[in-house]
Amino acid sequence: MNLDYIREFLVLADVLNYSRASFQLGVSQPVLSRHIQELERHFGVILLARSTRGISLTPAGRELVRSGGVVSSAYDQMMTRMQIAEQEYLGYVHVGVIPSVMLSAASKATASAREHFSHIIIKLHDMAPALQLKAIDNRQIDIALPGQVPGHLLAAYNTTVLAEIPLMAVMSEHHRFSKRAELDLAELSREEFVILYEKTFPGRFSYVKSACNSVGFEPRCTDHVDGLSAMLNAVSTGRWVALLPALVQDIAHAGVVFCRLKQEDLKVKSYALTRLDENREIVASFIQELKKASMEVYAKYNA
Repeated sequence: MNLDYIREFLVLADVLNYSRASFQLGVSQPVLSRHIQELERHFGVILLARSTRGISLTPAGRELVRSGGVVSSAYDQMMTRMQIAEQEYLGYVHVGVIPSVMLSAASKATASAREHFSHIIIKLHDMAPALQLKAIDNRQIDIALPGQVPGHLLAAYNTTVLAEIPLMAVMSEHHRFSKRAELDLAELSREEFVILYEKTFPGRFSYVKSACNSVGFEPRCTDHVDGLSAMLNAVSTGRWVALLPALVQDIAHAGVVFCRLKQEDLKVKSYALTRLDENREIVASFIQELKKASMEVYAKYNA
């Protein structure tokens, strides 16, 4: 029995039209008809009733629709599990990273892991934080490095704090505060803030709001962007300011100044996430390498 023939039958059973089914499947009508006939010979039943008005499902055909869909789905799940098992056997670890800010620590950890654990194969995937969360839920990656994570999501994953990074004020080089070595966050209470879209960077607005609230004001967020480069570009225009972790300084952008905050306790945590059912030793080992690399790479921001 050919599972592909059953899948072709399921498409035909849905539209009950050979021409439309052939078009959807990308096969000719004679080929599709031959495959259906082979299914009928294999099972020894009639699957389709044919008449001058077209085709309809027989009782056996309706049963194949019900059972065939289950078989097809089970087969796909089996293949997915086998592929995951194969990758686990080979020592693959798939890691989602925000390339602009987490790549340096992830690359350092990858090099160290290769040196100490020759059986580990690390594959880095450039992904925005929201996509990382989807990918780890769908088992497309094993470790997510989304940076900050909203508190309400933390319980859904195993979490490891890789680093605590100070917040900095970000402004145009022409801003009236741009020459200051240190700034009290309260001095930005009248400014307009640009923030990252919550749907792409979940949790970013919460730390901006929390930081501003801690010094007595509500931030006026009048622009939203979907990436760090877009945020720095908006800041460079001079209309907006931003609050970002100090590590974002590593992203070069003309016309932008980073200023230390007087409130040194305002820091954000950068997390590594794994699924709650993740228990592979190679994953745990790589997270330890990540933590060590992050502490080394980002130590300068806490000096």
